[in-house]
Amino acid sequence: GKAHTLLTRHLMRSAGFPAVDEGVRAFFFDTLAREMDAAILREKPAPRRPLRTVQEWACVGLDTEFVWLDAYWSGPGWQGHYVLFEMPPNGLSRKDEKALKAAVAQLNAAVRTLSKQQRQELVRSAGLGAAAT
Repeated sequence: GKAHTLLTRHLMRSAGFPAVDEGVRAFFFDTLAREMDAAILREKPAPRRPLRTVQEWACVGLDTEFVWLDAYWSGPGWQGHYVLFEMPPNGLSRKDEKALKAAVAQLNAAVRTLSKQQRQELVRSAGLGAAAT
């Protein structure tokens, strides 16, 4: 959700996009976000193979199975999550890579202990953060 919001905001600053029909823009932005998501899934990022962004952040893990919201009410796309990490400029040492791998596993295990209400609150607060960014 946050990536979609930021992507939309960034592209709307580009010449020409504001003049494009709103439905066409929505289709384009949704398709672009889905394709970016599919590309990340194909890469299977991990601490050993981080998927770097243009900034210092990198995707170091993903969980494609955890259900955040009931898909019946929210529609598809609310399953799983990415794990991002602020990478040091020179990359990770082998020791740090192992520690990060353990931390990602611990985080994914901890997420599974959240109640339905806690999951919904996290999704709500993430959505508010995306709107404010």
